[in-house]
Amino acid sequence: MDGSFVRDICVDSTARVMVASINNIAQEMGLKTVAEFVENQAIVDELRQLGVDYAQGFHLGKPRPLSEQVEVRMMPR
Repeated sequence: MDGSFVRDICVDSTARVMVASINNIAQEMGLKTVAEFVENQAIVDELRQLGVDYAQGFHLGKPRPLSEQVEVRMMPR
């Protein structure tokens, strides 16, 4: 879900309803949801309450070079 909705879910009821609606539709379709712009614990708590599946953002970890995060393996063709 786009960060423009997620970052304001604790202070803007319209943003919270948008995130909840997107999440509900995705669940009905059998899809998992990912929330961007998770900047603080309050947002994490709201996302958990709404049942969002995954989150990414500065609160969870700062961007790092891929070489520091995972070993990249090439799949054989």
